[in-house]
Amino acid sequence: MIAPCITNYLLKRYAKQYDLDGINLDFEFMYKKDKDAFSKFVIELAPQLREMGVCLSVDVTAPDGSDNWSLCYDRNVLGEVADYIVFMGYDQYGTNTIGTTAGYSWVKNSVNKFLKQAEKLILALPFYTKIWKTKGDVVVGSNAIGMNNVNAQIPNNVEKQWKEDLQQYYIQYDMAGYTYKMWIEDEKSFTKKLDLVNENNLAGAAYWRKGFEEQ
Repeated sequence: MIAPCITNYLLKRYAKQYDLDGINLDFEFMYKKDKDAFSKFVIELAPQLREMGVCLSVDVTAPDGSDNWSLCYDRNVLGEVADYIVFMGYDQYGTNTIGTTAGYSWVKNSVNKFLKQAEKLILALPFYTKIWKTKGDVVVGSNAIGMNNVNAQIPNNVEKQWKEDLQQYYIQYDMAGYTYKMWIEDEKSFTKKLDLVNENNLAGAAYWRKGFEEQ
């Protein structure tokens, strides 16, 4: 692992070299035992960047989850010292659990847990969804599908079903012995989640990723 002091030096060097307005830290799948070490890294980096006029944002996942995906962040500390924290409001389910990428109710409930930090919170939303391939109860695989390519993945004879709690359309169909399932991200579902930014006076919105959006 690169020592924090070296990492700080490199980040400051690149920020100056490329005249950056800001730096975003996206550390994922960390060990829970390294939570305090990561917080210390941010605590030391933030004021150094601020002196340079460089904004620092830190990505975090939903507060509830596994040790290495969720419990590895001290969100109170990160929200205190960084200029912004970015809640990654997607991948609600892991690779082996079938479900939506970002259901409205889950995103809303997660945002509510950050409201003490609302003025610093950026809500990151997905320009993609997943199509799940299953055999019985077994997940065979899944592929990320950009919003701009969703309709091309839906067979002509498949009807969309509206899921009120998720604020999304859902499709399911059989093909070549497999069952395919998809919770659709489109303008309607995306707009509903995006409304949470204004409703809760959040700092702003972010998206993953450019090129997947509807044209």
